[in-house]
Amino acid sequence: MNQEVAKLAWRAIIDYLGGDMKKYKELINKAMAIYKQSFMCECGEVLIKGTLKRGKIEIDIMLCTHCGQVYLNGEKFRKCNVRRVNKC
Repeated sequence: MNQEVAKLAWRAIIDYLGGDMKKYKELINKAMAIYKQSFMCECGEVLIKGTLKRGKIEIDIMLCTHCGQVYLNGEKFRKCNVRRVNKC
């Protein structure tokens, strides 16, 4: 979880316990928007930016460093063939 998301979640919990439901919902929505945009895979590992070449076309993707899942525009695209990934 992103540090900013955690901070917003804690503030939302405090507002909820204080009875301020409007502020609670506002902070939760902000935290969820940031969480969805963050670079995290479903397995919990970090995603890295990359490009996928299809002929002459280059597509911007996000690649999971653990399970090899490839994301295109925030959606699951396919699993990467791990044998073809260069490890540093």
